Amino acid sequence: MDAEKDFPYKDEKGEFELRELRNRNIRFNRSNRPNLFYPFYLNPNSEDENGFYEISLEKKKGWIEVLPKKSQGIQTVWRWGKETAKQFLNTELIGKKSIDGEFRIMEKYREKKRMARSVWNEKEIRNEMGTLHIKRLFGEKVFDYPKSEFLLKKIIEIGSNKNDLVLDFFSGSGSFGAVAHKMGRQYILVEQMENHIAVSKERLRKVIDGEQVAGGISKVVDWKGGGDFVYLELMKWNQNFADEIKKAKTKDELKKLWERMKEKAFLSYKIDVKAIDENAKEFENLSIEDQKRFLYECLDKNHLYVNYSEIDDEEYGVGEGDKKLNREFYRD
Repeated sequence: MDAEKDFPYKDEKGEFELRELRNRNIRFNRSNRPNLFYPFYLNPNSEDENGFYEISLEKKKGWIEVLPKKSQGIQTVWRWGKETAKQFLNTELIGKKSIDGEFRIMEKYREKKRMARSVWNEKEIRNEMGTLHIKRLFGEKVFDYPKSEFLLKKIIEIGSNKNDLVLDFFSGSGSFGAVAHKMGRQYILVEQMENHIAVSKERLRKVIDGEQVAGGISKVVDWKGGGDFVYLELMKWNQNFADEIKKAKTKDELKKLWERMKEKAFLSYKIDVKAIDENAKEFENLSIEDQKRFLYECLDKNHLYVNYSEIDDEEYGVGEGDKKLNREFYRD
């Protein structure tokens, strides 16, 4: 990261820059966020030495109405609700005339961040550094091509602030979670490969313990340990049958498994159970590998895991403790 950007303005609270109160993301617009669409009123005769104008939420004679601009023909909205805006009129929110001569509502932005460069060529961000770090952390190579923690620190700095919630949908060796933890972010890691999960969990334990790396390596952040994390697994349903299909050693095991699948599993809508049973002899003549492939294709892949919406269905036997945990997680 380059040196911190200088802010052009200063008031009694400190330095700041300006950014539009308008939400530039057109996914949030007047049709789905009507509470964020309302007028400000600006006094055109109140310009100060910084080019700032007095604003109000009340209509006044001679004052100009200011609404969020349209973008691509879509009516955008403000980022703040009216009640919040009311608290910061002419302190953190002011009026400003843009280069094109239009009046806009601006927010004073005070948090300094280092500006990201468009080219990153430092040796620390190469994947080789990630490999070296993991090898020294575990005493052996346990993962191929882990990301450098220095690279992930740059990305997290650009995209989040302390205490923000960040997500890595393919956590791999857990590099992203390790850096996020040390940088004071909340984080969610998602992974389905058992060996990757094992590495990630152990890595996070080492982070919490202070992550003493043998051989020495430059620190990404000044870290002495602490914190915690929670590991959760999705509740399996059809995935249980998929696992049993994979483990089966004999055709007799698969035959018994098919009987249980008919009773308990969610089968694909393409499957004609009656036709399969009527042609059981043909199924028996298949090789065990072909039988496994056939039974796996019979499973509805949309029901590999129990859906949260079905948490109260007695068929799944979800315990009260698990129900409470899920409702707290999803804030139901």
